[in-house]
Amino acid sequence: MKIGLGILGVALVATLSDYTWYTLHVRHSVLAGVIHGAVLLTAVGGVLGLDARRVLKGLPIGALAGVGGALAYYLIAAVVDRRPYGVAIPAAWVTLWLLLAVLDGRWLRAPARRAWPAIAIRGALSADPHAFSPADRQLREGLFSRDHARRSMDQQKLFSRGNTQSR
Repeated sequence: MKIGLGILGVALVATLSDYTWYTLHVRHSVLAGVIHGAVLLTAVGGVLGLDARRVLKGLPIGALAGVGGALAYYLIAAVVDRRPYGVAIPAAWVTLWLLLAVLDGRWLRAPARRAWPAIAIRGALSADPHAFSPADRQLREGLFSRDHARRSMDQQKLFSRGNTQSR
């Protein structure tokens, strides 16, 4: 029950963040992205803290993971690939979940810390829960491979074009 309510809380924070971002026409900048990541992941940290009965200790781990993920995105985008939907987003996503797993397993759960292999598995599964499923892999390679990715990218491009024209 607690986790279900926590998920609804994270969804509410995400919705309010997106609403704020788009209705107030927040200009995309490193600072805005870092703040967005910190706010959104603070809610996730709160849910992890709720699960561990340490809500206040969970909030900063979420914020740190959000800031770390956002900074990873901007660093990778600047150094490796400047495309908006290039490698920076998935790499930052993995970074964010690995950071969250480490902070959860080693700091939030202290003194009953999780072992490093368990942390790595939790982080990897959180970053891509379908990565280790043969059925999901077949589905991605078959039905949803290029056509689905192309349609998704087309929709994102149309949305971003429409959003920038309204500014």
